[in-house]
Amino acid sequence: MAKEKTLPRQPRYHYHFKFPIFEFFFQWLAGAQTHGCSEGGECFYAAAKIKEADGESWYNALNDMAKRVDTRAQTSAAAGHKVSARESYLRAYTYYRAATAFLDPIYDSRHLPLYHKSRQCFVSACDKFDPPILPLEIPFEGKMLPAYFIRPVDDGARRKTLLMIGGGDTYVEDLYACVGPAGVKRNYNVIIVDLPGQGDLPGQGLPFRPDIEVPVSAVIDYILKLPGVDADRLVSYGLSFGGYIVPRAASADKRIKAVAVCSALFDGSALFPDSMANFERLPWFKLAKLLMKTRMKTALAVFHTYFWRWGASDSAGLVAELKKYKVDPSLISCPFLNVVAQQEYEQFPAAQEWAKACLEKIANPETKLVIGPTNEGADSHGIGTNLSLMSQLVFDWFDEILDKSAG
Repeated sequence: MAKEKTLPRQPRYHYHFKFPIFEFFFQWLAGAQTHGCSEGGECFYAAAKIKEADGESWYNALNDMAKRVDTRAQTSAAAGHKVSARESYLRAYTYYRAATAFLDPIYDSRHLPLYHKSRQCFVSACDKFDPPILPLEIPFEGKMLPAYFIRPVDDGARRKTLLMIGGGDTYVEDLYACVGPAGVKRNYNVIIVDLPGQGDLPGQGLPFRPDIEVPVSAVIDYILKLPGVDADRLVSYGLSFGGYIVPRAASADKRIKAVAVCSALFDGSALFPDSMANFERLPWFKLAKLLMKTRMKTALAVFHTYFWRWGASDSAGLVAELKKYKVDPSLISCPFLNVVAQQEYEQFPAAQEWAKACLEKIANPETKLVIGPTNEGADSHGIGTNLSLMSQLVFDWFDEILDKSAG
């Protein structure tokens, strides 16, 4: 089986697209249906209007779908149909947000306004929950980190609390579709947040930073003051690049009582190895831009997203920056669950190295490795295609760990 130089984003099983990055993001879009943040019929209708590898057609199809669903949300809200409005606003958020996927955040002026429009839809849904989802702004170095507080009941009782951290592609509202309803069903408070590098914060001068534990600790300082958050039962789940952020935070801040990641990422240099530096100047790249204009424009938008998020001006700068991102697993002492999608485990050698490091270096006997199985549709990076299984693995493990500590 071929080995990937970077995290595999070429799903082995396809729903619709042949172009790998389109298929990867489409699978995540369709997977959001688990928690009511998309609908199969809407997703596949939009996909049928998209041309392979054409980022502009992706934008048009999903933006058009978002507008239709947004209009339905507004109509229901105006008539007092709270549940219908909430559900439609959540899906409108997802489609507006998905429409930004291949808009270049550096050169395309549509990118941030469209995301802000998607955020308006999510916020419009928040007060239509019972209890309402509470938007938060967490102060950090003169800026505000956007966050949301999701609660099963507004009774002030101290509960297990999950701090959910996303990755290198995510906006804070995306994280609701990952774990929000799953946590609430299990009587957890769920707090989702954007850290520097995530959401629209790079546009405010806050790119990713190697010492990401600093803003995470600021977030913990803030959330431990919220009503109903049990400081003795605060756990954290990190998705994708969150597999770097959460372990790095846990290595420094012992207020995190248990950690789950999908999946562990201890060395940022594995994401963009030296071979990817200066690719823009290579003859093959220049030729490819001429011969595959649409495809290359779409691919460049993805690369530029990472330049923007890590504060790099080109691929060489990104490669150099990621070399600063290291986690020492021997500094982690809390229980640790590493969930790795099967394709990622089999095709990305670093994933196996990091899984081994978890088991051998983390000083806690509860450390555990779980492989997301191909035959249950949990094969691709992040397991966005089976959020029910992912939630079952993560929350069952958290429950068992916290029950033991309580006993």
